[in-house]
Amino acid sequence: MPHHEKVALAGVIEHVFAHRFTLICNEQAYLADLGPKGAEAFPLKQGQAVRLEGEQRPSEIKVARIARKGGCFVAVEHKKPHHGPKHTHADAPADPGIALAA
Repeated sequence: MPHHEKVALAGVIEHVFAHRFTLICNEQAYLADLGPKGAEAFPLKQGQAVRLEGEQRPSEIKVARIARKGGCFVAVEHKKPHHGPKHTHADAPADPGIALAA
């Protein structure tokens, strides 16, 4: 499945790992992530039939909305990475003097 593609799946939860779970859909297993806050808003249960919408990432689906079969969708918000004011990117030049002084 391509990365960052929007997906919509319906299936049964097979395994639960805190806020991640595997979803069986058409005999294919998918790893999905609700995030900690999402798992609080939508408790995951093994064997539960669900529908979900989200974004396919390289290793998992980041769930944006999830619903029990026949139920209403629950929106799931994922934390955005927080970069402070001193955040630098890998391509920025590094000062070895700072590391050696530490």
